[in-house]
Amino acid sequence: MLGKNLLGDKMKLEDPILEELLVRAEQDETGKLMKVIQNLILTCCDAAEAGITPEELEQVCKTGFMLGQNPEFLDIVSYLIQRGMNSETEH
Repeated sequence: MLGKNLLGDKMKLEDPILEELLVRAEQDETGKLMKVIQNLILTCCDAAEAGITPEELEQVCKTGFMLGQNPEFLDIVSYLIQRGMNSETEH
C-alpha cells in the first residue's frame, strides 16, 4: 500500500511537483488526498497495462479534472460512460 513512508523519511523525489503533492497529502488529516493519489497511481498502472499512452492518459485526466471543476458538464460523463457500455469489449 502506498503511504506517507513509501520512500522513507529522508528520501526526496526528483519531481518537485509530485514531492509537494505528497507533502500536502501527508499533512491532510482526513487522508482523502492520499487516497486520491493512491487511486490515481494504481489506475495509471492499469492504464499502462491496457496500452494507454501517457498522452492519452493526460487527456483523460484533464477531461476528468474539467468535469470535476464544472459539474454542469456531467452530461458529458454520462455520454462517455454510456458510449463505453455500448462497446463490444468486456468491462
